Amino acid sequence: MGLLDSLATWLGLKQRQAKVICVGLDNSGKSTVINHLKPESTKAHNILPTIGFNVEVFKHESISFTVWDMSGQGRYRNLWEHYYE
Repeated sequence: MGLLDSLATWLGLKQRQAKVICVGLDNSGKSTVINHLKPESTKAHNILPTIGFNVEVFKHESISFTVWDMSGQGRYRNLWEHYYE
């Protein structure tokens, strides 16, 4: 079972859709992890530091994921709290 499958099971997803917010300090590898989870045809070849946030939408097996990739730079950390409830 892959990481996304485990996450979906852990979250108890009955529906086939997951919304994930990815936060962490700058240069911690958030965008790299997300990129590795995406289908081969949509992977980025060069990963640049995130400015503000990026939204990635992709399917893994039968689950549709929407991932908010938040910048870890200090000046953007105050945005984190606006993307979860």
